[in-house]
Amino acid sequence: MLTRRGMGAAALGGLAVLHAGAPAAGLTAAQRRQVATIAGVKIGCSTYTFSPAQVEQAIQGIAEAGFTVSELHPSQIEPAFQVRPVFPTGPGSDKRDAERSFARESLRRWRLAVPLEHFTAAGRRFREAGISLAAYNVNYGEDFSDAELDRSFEMAKALGTDLITAVGPVRTLRRLDAFARTHKIRVAFHNEEEIPDIRAFEQAVQGMSGQIGFNLDIGHFTSTGGDSVAMLKKHGGRIWDIHLKDQKKNLGPVVAFGQGDSPIAEVLRWIRDTRFAAPVNIEQEAPGWDREAVARQALDYCRKVLSS
Repeated sequence: MLTRRGMGAAALGGLAVLHAGAPAAGLTAAQRRQVATIAGVKIGCSTYTFSPAQVEQAIQGIAEAGFTVSELHPSQIEPAFQVRPVFPTGPGSDKRDAERSFARESLRRWRLAVPLEHFTAAGRRFREAGISLAAYNVNYGEDFSDAELDRSFEMAKALGTDLITAVGPVRTLRRLDAFARTHKIRVAFHNEEEIPDIRAFEQAVQGMSGQIGFNLDIGHFTSTGGDSVAMLKKHGGRIWDIHLKDQKKNLGPVVAFGQGDSPIAEVLRWIRDTRFAAPVNIEQEAPGWDREAVARQALDYCRKVLSS
């Protein structure tokens, strides 16, 4: 099964020759707000666009590209021994299984023991850079213990955000409602292959409390045949975060903005015209790409769309 973690390197196409605007390094936070706010729409950038950079490098890159809003991906704040298959893959060799088991247990122990100051300091660093942290993007596996689930909410609080964008199997995501209610942290279910369309989104949150909403990734939705504009029109009030990415249909690759099938222009204009208030974050899965160039090209594309 193809997931965001298993997706291979995508062809960047003509990004190298696209002018993505001048760097925003040296600008004040107020000046950068003008760079990334277009026609009243504030465009943010997920740190995952800057993966595999660690959190400090990602913050620097996001600030220099001109963004003042971001969403933190766990790969940039958790240790390198992490192993977190969102959807289980088939068994490998005995040695490989043992390695994965050891790494997985090491990550679980780290999560439960790490001082929350580790996350508090990261949240403070975002604020010092003039960046508002909109959400913590957590990847939940089927093997998460209740203690790990609970700890992820404590981490989000320590970061200074009240929103978790949650990736994982639907039956695992549905376990989050009780923790969301206890911690008073909202959880937005992210769509991948298990949530391919509007009906699947609706089924995923059926019976959940008001603490559970949607994280609409328009790239993944496009790749699985979903209609992002129809989703926004029907459930805009319960969509608490949008991931902007361009992707080809039929589980195709992620590509540079303007080269795929995602209705980026239509989505951005709907956001502009309805004054949609939820975070809108560029999240380009770009293995091997120039990360800052990717972010700037995407922002430049959004500017051209929203200015027309």
